[in-house]
Amino acid sequence: MTGYEVSGVLKNSAAKAVSGTIVIIADDGRTLYLSTGSDGAYSTMLPAGTYTVYAYTTSEASVSEITVVDSAVTKDIALGSAYKIYGNVKWGSFALPYLKVIATIGDSDIEIPVATDKSGAYSLMVPDSWKATVEVEFSSGSEFTFRDASTTPATYVKSKAESVIAGNTADRNLNFTAYATIEVTNSTGYEMKVGGISIAASGSHTFDNISYNTMTVETANASGNYFRQTGMPVYHGMELVDNVNVFPEPYYELTVSCEADAKVDVTPSNDGKVTYLSGNGTSTRTYMLLGGATAKDYTIIATSADGKQMAVGNVSVTTADVTSDVTAMDHIVTFTGYVGASASGTIEVTTVGGAKIQGTVSNGTYAIKVPVPAAGSITFDAEVTMESDGTEYPYAAARTIQSADIHNDWDSATVNLAVLYGGAGVPEDTGVALSSSLTAMDISDPMNSEVEFTVNVTMTPDRTVVLSGSGWRSLIFYSDSGRTTPASAISTTGFLYATGVFDGRQMAAQDLKISAADLSGDSTATVTLNDTDLLWERTTDGEVTFSRGTDVVSEREYMYAISAINTYNYAKTYTIDPISVTGWYVTLVSADGFTLEDLSSVSQDFVIKGLSEETVYVKLTAMSLDAPGEVPDVGVLVKDNASSTVLQDTFEHETAKLSLEKTDADGRGALVSLSGIPPVFWGLLVTAVLLLLLTLWLGYRRGVFSRRK
Repeated sequence: MTGYEVSGVLKNSAAKAVSGTIVIIADDGRTLYLSTGSDGAYSTMLPAGTYTVYAYTTSEASVSEITVVDSAVTKDIALGSAYKIYGNVKWGSFALPYLKVIATIGDSDIEIPVATDKSGAYSLMVPDSWKATVEVEFSSGSEFTFRDASTTPATYVKSKAESVIAGNTADRNLNFTAYATIEVTNSTGYEMKVGGISIAASGSHTFDNISYNTMTVETANASGNYFRQTGMPVYHGMELVDNVNVFPEPYYELTVSCEADAKVDVTPSNDGKVTYLSGNGTSTRTYMLLGGATAKDYTIIATSADGKQMAVGNVSVTTADVTSDVTAMDHIVTFTGYVGASASGTIEVTTVGGAKIQGTVSNGTYAIKVPVPAAGSITFDAEVTMESDGTEYPYAAARTIQSADIHNDWDSATVNLAVLYGGAGVPEDTGVALSSSLTAMDISDPMNSEVEFTVNVTMTPDRTVVLSGSGWRSLIFYSDSGRTTPASAISTTGFLYATGVFDGRQMAAQDLKISAADLSGDSTATVTLNDTDLLWERTTDGEVTFSRGTDVVSEREYMYAISAINTYNYAKTYTIDPISVTGWYVTLVSADGFTLEDLSSVSQDFVIKGLSEETVYVKLTAMSLDAPGEVPDVGVLVKDNASSTVLQDTFEHETAKLSLEKTDADGRGALVSLSGIPPVFWGLLVTAVLLLLLTLWLGYRRGVFSRRK
């Protein structure tokens, strides 16, 4: 077949060359698509015949004809104003891509082929005032149809058309909603519900002419084998298969009895899950809770519609259904408080009825809502931790109050606790461990005290560990015991030999540290050179002097400070007698702030490091549910290890420290907040400012401030 060149320029309505798209349609429907560049030029080869030419840009369009006889044809294509028809074809949320769309435009019913893109969207430009019809058709074997609402009852057809009348110049949005007939097969071993329809095991169900493509798929009456997924995509030929698209878990039913208008929350206390709730707003609520061989605990909290009363219940789920009755409610009190250290963790409140409520402690404070009846005991248990240098320090405290002490018109109350040290901190396991052993020591020059020691490095394979130190004037590691070959890194478990020099007049032995770090930075370990080593040379001409230190004050605590200076080069241990004060917790706080010990009823030991000045604190934490009142004075008695008294004094609180300028924490775990400013102060302040302004105004009116010539 002979072809002839057809070429020209695509021009806009201003007769300027423009980039766009040219669609050349033969009489038999064959279609050729051309794109032009910014020069508008196009060129193609066509056999003899008459062709429809549809050209468009994002704002203009035209329809014309080209006739090819027996020679080349040159034809410029002129565009004119146009409107846009656009839309999409979807089944529910699922786009139907690459569908053939036939657009018929103009009085001559010129057919323009269009297709939906991968998002199910289509668009075309139509010359202004031309009529247009857009039709989408599904094949006879397709599961998709369109709904024809013009019939009674509505019918479902394979094609649908939308039209725009002549004279239109505005853009038009024409969307098409598809319906589908799909079959779902249940190949699981139990009854399933799909979109609320039950399908027996090994059964199937056909959904006719549905406009949505997602459903809720769940097991039916299957405590112990429960699965539920909302918004699960469905499709024709879908098969439900265990552990492929259905993942049953050992859920069991919780039935909650409550007031009909109550708000009910069910929360897991550990690794439990709550997956389903039905009947919300009635006096019976049904939930599905994850259980299993290991019991999982849940808390049920019912709150009255006005938010003033609540009830709490607990259930433990293993392999059976459970119930909880939270109908009887008591008035809500929001408890807040300080646990005695700037630590974080959890607090658990046991209600009068024995139910438990979990809360969070953050930076030493908590807030938790609790139902409070007229009588009975309420217990608060806090477990918190603080972290330092990769070591986690645990603390715990418990306190029981009587609900009779909570006035029935209170909606809030303060319950402080005094957490105590729960044992040695647990260093993080990073795959590297250190130990040290002193081999020689020379303290003849206090300014340049020298020690020799070995370091045993234990590490997991394939690591290179670099050692360093802190608190030293100088520190050198060697690979040999003769200390001739410096080596600060080690690649296998073994020993390094070190010589260190430190200023004994300033640095306590306990602060001489050796650290090891993997080259990756992921593995670290620290060890302290200990003055309890048998080879540590102890000075004999030192002394320890005690004095009153600077107290630390907070809103709910007062920390009396005991300062000591130890000029020996080793640690000294002292004992402080118990201090009992009604209405206050009394705690001994170590110099580093990490050890908190009960001082209310038992004596406690504390250590003053060698060659150092340190301060320990006798901390008083208010127990009162109201304002704490005036801080009491305390009698302090400290003895050495020979039971000789080294400090005996009555410590009086320093009220000057309770000032408005103290706006942040000051000291070991202190919680500081501003006291309330009396309203009368603000009234006097406002009055004084108004009087000052009045005086200035009168002065200006009378010329008091004018320059006299």
